[in-house]
Amino acid sequence: NIPTRIFCAPFLRASDLLSVEGDESIDSAIKRSTKTAYTQGLKALRKNNFNGLALATGHLYAAGSENNSDSVRDIQIGNQGVVKVESFGDGFDYVALGHLHRPQRVAGQDHIRYSGSPIALSFSEYEDIKSMCVVEWDSVDSKPQISEVEIPLFRRMIRVIGSRADVTTKLKEIQAEDASQDKLESWIEIILPDEAPDAVLAADFRQLASELGLKVFGVQMQKALAQTQFRAHQRLEELSPIEVMKVVLEERPDQEELLKVFHELLQKNLEEK
Repeated sequence: NIPTRIFCAPFLRASDLLSVEGDESIDSAIKRSTKTAYTQGLKALRKNNFNGLALATGHLYAAGSENNSDSVRDIQIGNQGVVKVESFGDGFDYVALGHLHRPQRVAGQDHIRYSGSPIALSFSEYEDIKSMCVVEWDSVDSKPQISEVEIPLFRRMIRVIGSRADVTTKLKEIQAEDASQDKLESWIEIILPDEAPDAVLAADFRQLASELGLKVFGVQMQKALAQTQFRAHQRLEELSPIEVMKVVLEERPDQEELLKVFHELLQKNLEEK
C-alpha cells in the first residue's frame, strides 16, 4: 500500500533525444540527452511533493551490462549512446530495463536491473537461465527486497558442437530425453568443425534428426559462428570504412566491383578535404 509513481520511458531513438551542442559528438549528445530525460522524468514524479516510491523503466543498453545474445541488435549505430548508470541519478527507487536478454544487475547496482527475456530468443542463449524479478518494499524508506523467480522451461534450445560421431550420439540422447519429459520438442542447432565437409554432413544430420523426430534449425561451421559472434560485439568506430562496406556487401555477387567504386569515391572525398 505504498504510493508509487512510474516514469515509463519508451525506446528513445536518437532523433527523439538528439540536440548536439557546439563540437559535441553524437555519442556524447545521446548520453547527455538520455540523462536529461531521466532527470526530467524524476522531477515530474516528485511533483506536488510526492514522497512515495519513484520507479523508472527503459529500453536501452546500459554500461556495465553484458550482451550475450546474437539476436540483440545495436540500438544506436555502432552501439553509440551506451548509457552510464549515472544517467539514472540517485532518485529512483528502482529502474527496470529492457533490451538485453540475460537477467542481470547493471554495474553492480541491485536496484538497476534487466529482467531479461522470458524465453531464449536465439541459440546463443541456450545456456541461460531465464527469470523474473519480484521487487518488494516494507516502507517508502526501506531498501527494495529483490528476488529472482526462475521461469519454467517448456522447450529446450540446444547447441550441439562436435564431430560426426559426437553429434550423432548427442542427437540420440536428446531424442531419449525429450521422450522422457513432459515438454515441447527441443530445437537444435549443430556446429561442425571447420574441416568437415559441411554440405554432406548437414544433409546427413538433417536426415537423422528427421528420423528421430527432432527439429534442427541450422547447421553451420565453427568458423562462421565465431565470425557472427565477433561481428555482433564490434563497435562501428573500430572498423574502417572499407571494412564496414564489406559487411554491408558480403552477400552481393558484385561485391568486388562495388568495393572498387566505393574505394574510388572514398579516395576522391579524402583528396577534396
